[in-house]
Amino acid sequence: MKRIFIFLIIITFLSSLLGIVRIKDIATFRGAMDSQFFGIGIVVGLNGTGDDGYSYSPTILNMFEKYGASIPKEDLKSTNTALVMVLADIPAYYKVGMKIDVYLYAVGNAKSIENGYLLKTDLFGSDDNIYVSAEGQVAPLDENNYRFKVNGKIQNGGTIIKEIPQNIFKSEILTITLKPFEFLSASVVTDAINKKFGRNIAETYDKTAIKLKIPEEFKHDLIGFLSVIEEIEVIPSQVPLIVIKSDNSEILYGGTEKVKDITYMTGIYEINVKNNSTVSDLIRALKIVGLTPEKIIDILLYFHSIGAIEAEIVVLK
Repeated sequence: MKRIFIFLIIITFLSSLLGIVRIKDIATFRGAMDSQFFGIGIVVGLNGTGDDGYSYSPTILNMFEKYGASIPKEDLKSTNTALVMVLADIPAYYKVGMKIDVYLYAVGNAKSIENGYLLKTDLFGSDDNIYVSAEGQVAPLDENNYRFKVNGKIQNGGTIIKEIPQNIFKSEILTITLKPFEFLSASVVTDAINKKFGRNIAETYDKTAIKLKIPEEFKHDLIGFLSVIEEIEVIPSQVPLIVIKSDNSEILYGGTEKVKDITYMTGIYEINVKNNSTVSDLIRALKIVGLTPEKIIDILLYFHSIGAIEAEIVVLK
């Protein structure tokens, strides 16, 4: 009964992949249409890891006076504070009230800004108008690399407070990026867009990215153009799929897909895959040499990431 139940889940999952979806549900608009906004702010609560206040150049101090908060210079000499450059990239279709991530970079000689708090900071556009208000707790920019504690990030730490003029976005090219794990090829989306507009305004850049040229009739109505793109419907491609149980690496669906010839080292074993071996063959061989289900799945996911296994892999717990 349990096996039948799992099989029904898989069938439901597969069916959902084949339904019609809108571009807005499976993609984001990024790339060349983004505009960068910046400001100078102060991070407080650093417990002695901040600036000494004496290393600021006249240029930095002038920038702080022009773009920074109204804080006396003597307050910048505490080692519990740090002067930072605050940056944010905003796609052209973002609107007032939306939250965005902001990125912080120390401009003095602070040792670390991690776990500090960014005081309210205004972010300016290229026209010197304020478009974003940023504030919040600072997290590491790269959690896996602690050598760069002088950089940080505040997720959803910025709020758009002013409508962004479309003329700030200079490029006529927009990038559509397909979301991870969507069972959809970029060429399918490209074809759907070009069919909608009756001409080739979309071009496949790689397997997850599409370049769009804004049509002449939408040059002054970018939001309208994006709204049309978002509502275009596409049918996901039927890509090969492998479903594996995490506790025993048993294949529940698929497994006949070929693995490209590859040599891989793991521990004391050298794995040589060749002669049109299938995923099932590979799993069987890995089990024979005593690898754990967790290690086997790691190898499969790695092979998929480098293109040795082209089928999508779903791991069920």
